[in-house]
Amino acid sequence: MIESLKIQPTDSASGVDPAVNASSKRFAGKLVGMVTFSPYPDDPRPRRAVDALLAEGARVELICLGDEGIPRREVLDGIHVFRVPLKRRRRGKFEYAYQYGAFILISSRIDPPL
Repeated sequence: MIESLKIQPTDSASGVDPAVNASSKRFAGKLVGMVTFSPYPDDPRPRRAVDALLAEGARVELICLGDEGIPRREVLDGIHVFRVPLKRRRRGKFEYAYQYGAFILISSRIDPPL
């Protein structure tokens, strides 16, 4: 049995199906919390993940590593960013375990925005 493909009309300017609107986004109105042991927005991996969540309508709060001279809390393009003031060092297994443990402990103590 052969089924025919149904082609949906699109808006030629944007290439988007006109039947799809903001209410059909999977995470519309949802709050997503992300924790990453890397700096934001410098690392492209969490940046791509955040961009994908925002495209699906989510509100995002992100906990990440932070360096000196960068604000510990800020809002970037609607993303609430909380930075843990730890410097990532690669010195061995025990240092690695210590850094992750400290990051998790400090991250658990961050107060969300009101």
